[in-house]
Amino acid sequence: RRPEFLRPQGPKAFTRGVTSTRMPAVYMNGLLMGETRELVRIPIETIKEIRYLDEVDAQQKFGLGNVAGAIVVTTKY
Repeated sequence: RRPEFLRPQGPKAFTRGVTSTRMPAVYMNGLLMGETRELVRIPIETIKEIRYLDEVDAQQKFGLGNVAGAIVVTTKY
């Protein structure tokens, strides 16, 4: 089953003629990987921990622009 924090939440935003849903940014070992679709690139056996940070915590840790929060992945290596 897919965790709730990976599902789009809230209303869709309308930007420059394109409708988009806010998605949390993905960070691995402190580095920005991109959007949630990047999670499939991480081998499951290398994952130590996955945490979700809300908007406030994500912006405090990684700076402005994380309006949908962040998924923080820590690997074993």
